[in-house]
Amino acid sequence: MSKDRNLTKAGLPRKREPRDGEGRGTKYKPEYCQEIIDYFNSFRIEVINDKVFAPDLPQFSKWARKIGVEEKTIYNWKSEYPEFLQSFDTCLAIQRELLQDFSLKGLYNPTIAKMILNVNHDMVEKKITQHSGSIERKTSEAELQIFKEFVNGIQQRAVQRNPKK
Repeated sequence: MSKDRNLTKAGLPRKREPRDGEGRGTKYKPEYCQEIIDYFNSFRIEVINDKVFAPDLPQFSKWARKIGVEEKTIYNWKSEYPEFLQSFDTCLAIQRELLQDFSLKGLYNPTIAKMILNVNHDMVEKKITQHSGSIERKTSEAELQIFKEFVNGIQQRAVQRNPKK
């Protein structure tokens, strides 16, 4: 993401050239690439007194709060840091797998899981419709009469053009 250093946040021209180091620095750290993967991998099923409990679904917003940034910041990092984009995509895959696995085991609400998979993971239900048989259309008497008149008109014009001798 390239920024024009000659413009202010409001898009107005600056009065002077910005000096190096001026402005707010990024909170991005290269170690976040592994930290976000570790965070998403930390969600596992818990068994307490023979009862199975599903973990909360790992979410980017929760991880962003954990490291003290806005969620939109980590979405910006995807476009600014290719290595972070790789980690982000890995986390999306982990989240999708957790949703699928825990929903199939009955640990997540299937309706909510389906919605999240649809919205966040581009998984759309496909419907295939097969038709068999034939389509019959019954012609009314009025339509038959119009058709007969049409055919007769064509035949009469043909006779007029090529009269028999």
